[in-house]
Amino acid sequence: MFKVKIKIEAEIEEQLIEDVLITAFEGGSNYWYWVEKTSHADHPAMVSLFKDGYVKICDVEEKEMKNHKTWTLNKETIKTGIEKIAEHQPKHS
Repeated sequence: MFKVKIKIEAEIEEQLIEDVLITAFEGGSNYWYWVEKTSHADHPAMVSLFKDGYVKICDVEEKEMKNHKTWTLNKETIKTGIEKIAEHQPKHS
């Protein structure tokens, strides 16, 4: 069998990323995470993210535990995540 492996480069507009994340934040993901902190306390989490800020989240079941693990979402970590998906799961990108 003859196979050829190629890599394709694509640009993803910020608006698409924002739309997907808003859907996730407002839709089905909020049962497992807790927004612990945002860079712009007077704005909703998604506004903070796209004002070049950050959102710090944790597992909703661990939020009361001391020293629980948190994850920071910002433009750089989102970019890194998209790149990892494209590299390791190309059929999903």
